[in-house]
Parts: sequence; structure tokens; C-alpha cells
Amino acid sequence: MSTPLPPHDQPGLGSLINGDLWSRWQSDGVVFPIETLADACGYFRFKPETTSRIFVAGVDAESADDPPQGFMLHLFPDVARAHQAYAKEMSKRHKIGSGGFEPFLCEESCVVGIPYPNDPEIPDLRHIYSPDRFRRTLNELLTDYPTTDWRVQRSLTKLTLLNYKPGRRAVYRIKVKIRRRVGDEKVRVRLHVKVENPKSADRSFENLQQMHASLSPTSDWRVPRPHGQVGHRTLMAAEWVDGTTLRERAGAGAEAAEEFSRVGSALAQFHGTTVPFEHLFSPVEESDRLRQHATDLARLLPDRESEIKALGERLAVEVTRLSLSPSSPIHNDFHLDQVLLSQDRPIIVDLDRAGRGYAATDIGSFLSHLEEEQIDPALGEAFVEGYRQQNGSEVSEDWIRVSEAIATFRRASVPFRTLEPDWPDQMLARLERTERSLEGLSP
Repeated sequence: MSTPLPPHDQPGLGSLINGDLWSRWQSDGVVFPIETLADACGYFRFKPETTSRIFVAGVDAESADDPPQGFMLHLFPDVARAHQAYAKEMSKRHKIGSGGFEPFLCEESCVVGIPYPNDPEIPDLRHIYSPDRFRRTLNELLTDYPTTDWRVQRSLTKLTLLNYKPGRRAVYRIKVKIRRRVGDEKVRVRLHVKVENPKSADRSFENLQQMHASLSPTSDWRVPRPHGQVGHRTLMAAEWVDGTTLRERAGAGAEAAEEFSRVGSALAQFHGTTVPFEHLFSPVEESDRLRQHATDLARLLPDRESEIKALGERLAVEVTRLSLSPSSPIHNDFHLDQVLLSQDRPIIVDLDRAGRGYAATDIGSFLSHLEEEQIDPALGEAFVEGYRQQNGSEVSEDWIRVSEAIATFRRASVPFRTLEPDWPDQMLARLERTERSLEGLSP
């Protein structure tokens, strides 16, 4: 079943997604085998008039020396720009990808392929797979085990890539074995490591440090303990937390209501902290971003342009309701995968986007995610009830409805970015959900 594509100027896009382009590259020996592009696609940024990007993932690897297979494909509208981009890439020092793959240029499709872990916007990423350099990095991160007394056993270091967002960050689970320099004592340590774009790395680590420092050991919830930050301040490590994901518990249906209530209470306490996060956005800035997002969505479904832009305009007006609420520290990307349950205590993770904003933003984002995942609505009710029991009724129903609508609207393009064959229908369904969230707002 082919995937419908909106209007675009890139000659390689259709033959890559719905044709045999990848298979021909594989026959030429420039890329690795995959089952289907939709299954292997880990990232898709659609820029119809300039440069689209698609990250294609292959086989993973767990050693400290070999990166997992992956290719970032840059799709250009003409061969001249493809040549220019390829020449620029070839002027840089690249790390050979897993399997010996190197950068390539396909003139026919105007595509430039760059093997993982070469990412110009995350320059320290390739150093993860430079064994001696990364071993020194681990020594700096493991501050509880000073290098005067301990050494990292490189051959026993294992890497697992958990998530990669090109140009932004790569996230790893890293298992390290360290040994006393004198004697036979050995310790195994597991870390949650991120290597990030230099523009965001400082803030990400600072957010975690500040929130961790603000909590007492007896708090009803917690965040992972930060270890350190190195590598021109673009690589950070925190403790690896074992626990049950909230997504897993959601599968238990009504039996999970108590856990969801505790998560609501934990979020209310998060909002009540005095952490000096930076302010994220004003209502005016958010309105402008919603209008721009509506323009981007309309490019995907040009026959629905007027309806989409009208919905974006309504959201841009309704968002001003949030200015009536007090600002507080917020997570700013709160959903099922941002919470772990360990010994009945919620652990909130991934504070990369945290800042000072409106509490309803987190509540609305969470509820939108529950509906998107078709989770039992009773769990959303338990979550909100737990929040209100902790925080009273400081967050109005109107603020929550507007925030839920905004979150759903922002995620309307996800089915297209994941190459779902029926993405137009899924996108329209999300836009309809956005409209339903706005029904019944007070005047």
C-alpha cells in the first residue's frame, strides 16, 4: 500500500517512499538492507520547497566501538544543491558507519546520504564511538569513582541507542564496568546518557540539576540523579532508573487508577516547586507559533487549507486565556513515556524542555496523549483528580481544554512523519479532536 504524498519539489521523495530507490542503493552496496522504509524510518522532517530529511535505522549494536546502522538522507529539489551539500560534507572528517558505509550522492534523486553517527549539528556524537576518548569521558562523568582509584574497562562497556532526533540529541543506556586500580574490586554502573546540540545542552543539564537539588529524599516523587556534563558541555549523564513505565501500567485499565492519581499529585508538586527555570513563551509568542503550525499543516492537506488555518486562528485567540493563570515550573513535554514508577513513587524524566510556563500545558498534553493512545478515559480522570487533590482547583477546566486542544493540534502531523499509509485520515481525526476539545468553553 503506497503512502500518499503532498505537493513537493523533491524528485527523490516519491521513489524513496513508494518506489524501489532504497533497494537500488542496497544493490549498489551504499546502504544496508531494511524490511520497509516505514518500519525503519525514525525521523522525517518534511520541507516541501527546500530540504527534507529522513533518518533510516538499521541493525543496532551494543559495543562501545561500533555504532548502530543508520543513514540521514537529505532530499534536495535539484542536483546542483545536492552537489553543493555533498561537497560540504566531504570536506569534513567523518566516522565510517557500521558496516563500512560512507556518505554518498545520488544525482538521479538529488539525495545525499550521511551514515550515523555523523551529525554536523551534534558534533560530539561521533566521539561516543571513539573508544579511548569516550573512556576518558566516562571517567569524568563517574565522579563517585575518581580516576586516581578506579579505571573503566572499555571492553565491557555496552551502548544501546534509545532515541535519536537528528540535529537535537541522541539518548543512550550505557553499561559500564569499572575496577579498582589496586585490588580486585569491580563495580557495574548503568547510566542514562545524552549527547546534544550545543545550543540546548547547557539548559537540559541545568534543568535536571536544579530540580534534583530542590527535592528532599523523602519527597513523594523524584527525578533521576545527575552525574555530570562533559565534552564541551554537550554530553550529560544521569542515573539509570529501573521501574515500570506509566505506559505499561496503562494497560492494566482501571486497576492503574491509583498510580495515575499519584502521577497527577506528583505533577502538581512539580508545578509547586520554586525552581528558577527560564520563561518559555508568552501568549503572543504561542499564538504566532500556532499560526505557523497551521500553515505547515495546510501544506500537507492543501484542499483543507482554509479549515486548518481557521482552526489555527481560533487556537491563537483562545491561548490568551492561559495568560489569566499564574506561571509555574512546567515539564513542557508531559506524556506517558515521561514517568516511571519505582517502589510506588513516580519518577519524572526528560526535563530537556522544562521551563516556566502555564500548568495547564502539562495537564492538557498528558490528556491529549492518553486519548491518542486510546487509554481508558477513567485513568485520565484519576490523573486530574490526583492533581486537584494536591493543588486545589487552581487550574480551571477552560485552561485544560485549551491546552489539550493545542497539544492535539501540534501532534496532528505525527502520522505523516511516521509514514502511515492513511495519514490524511488520521490527521483529520486529530483536527476533529482539537475542535471537540474547544467545545463548551465559557464565554
